[in-house]
Amino acid sequence: MLHGQLGFGFTQALQEIERALREGRPVIENDFAAARSGFKAAAAFPIRKAGEACAVLMVYANERGWFGRNEVALLE
Repeated sequence: MLHGQLGFGFTQALQEIERALREGRPVIENDFAAARSGFKAAAAFPIRKAGEACAVLMVYANERGWFGRNEVALLE
């Protein structure tokens, strides 16, 4: 029951990872609800192989609204 032990922040991160893989585009959450973890913003960036999203790079910030246009462009 690892999923239940890690809590809501983990569940939200999994949803963002799944969405980034499915849609093949970055998913930005600038008001991340995992306050207990200290993270305030999160972003999931798909990694492609042969044109297909095959993995996701998850990046967190301790400040709400951290992922702006420049940060997203850099991480894409």
